Amino acid sequence: IQDTYTVRLSVAPTSSVTVQLTYDNQIELQEGGVTVSSLTFTTANWNVDRTITVKARNDMVRENRLVSRIVHSFGSADPRYASAPQANVDVRVLDDDSPKVLVTESGGST
Repeated sequence: IQDTYTVRLSVAPTSSVTVQLTYDNQIELQEGGVTVSSLTFTTANWNVDRTITVKARNDMVRENRLVSRIVHSFGSADPRYASAPQANVDVRVLDDDSPKVLVTESGGST
């Protein structure tokens, strides 16, 4: 089971911005099928959505459901982003090593 979310900057930067992605070893983040730990935005692509895929790390160990936090911190010569607070995304992780059936309720009833 995997899911995606998008990242982009909300204000045009005056110089490149690196968004550092910090997360635990229970998940893996990918962009275009490649594992990522940071995203770089320039003055040319700051408003282009970057799609990140989140999935449970395939570690061959059975684990219970858990919540993992993805921390987004900013580095830039642009003072708006250099002093920007980190942004957090909490994701529910369903282990990919446990044989189970997942039923997700839709529209308030299943």
